[in-house]
Amino acid sequence: SFGDTPGQFLDGGGASAARSTRAGFGRYDNRRMIGQGGMGKVTEAADMQFGRLVAVKELLQADASAESRTRFDVEALVTANLAHPGVPAVYERGVTDTCLPFYSKQLVECRALGDAIRDAEGPAERLKLVPAVVKTAQTLSYAHDHGVVHRDVKPENVLVGTHGETFMLDWGIAKVRGLALGSGRQELGPWAWAMFLLG
Repeated sequence: SFGDTPGQFLDGGGASAARSTRAGFGRYDNRRMIGQGGMGKVTEAADMQFGRLVAVKELLQADASAESRTRFDVEALVTANLAHPGVPAVYERGVTDTCLPFYSKQLVECRALGDAIRDAEGPAERLKLVPAVVKTAQTLSYAHDHGVVHRDVKPENVLVGTHGETFMLDWGIAKVRGLALGSGRQELGPWAWAMFLLG
């Protein structure tokens, strides 16, 4: 895969070096759809700066309401500011070539906890999923301590990996202490986020 050959970006010049200096949305190539919801779509993309695969989430409609844009911003900013192993790392936030907001984040190659529960055969297989439930609770506890309530906790929003990874996704409707979101009126300015971060 693309992510297996980062050495091509260390050649000291040429086309690869030129590509690795791209900034913004232009640094992501070879995008492939991996999911779509009511608010946004997620693609797998090659990050040309670091030679890695990432996930890029974009708002779907150019005519999206102000409230939808605010919710999208909330998801990006909450995900970026919750520095916890159970929340994917965010790398960049900006706008696409068509002026739609996007953010890039850690590509999580896992399966939904809901699928794992349904596929588990018998009590012994289900018991193997208990650590994922515990890690999810720890992630939510961390978020609560930082003034964030997820508000959409369900097995489909929890991803589990084969090496013990457990991630909580989809923070778009989270309630954040100090932010009165609604009707698109709330701007996510630095003072609001200072309140969120400092608690």
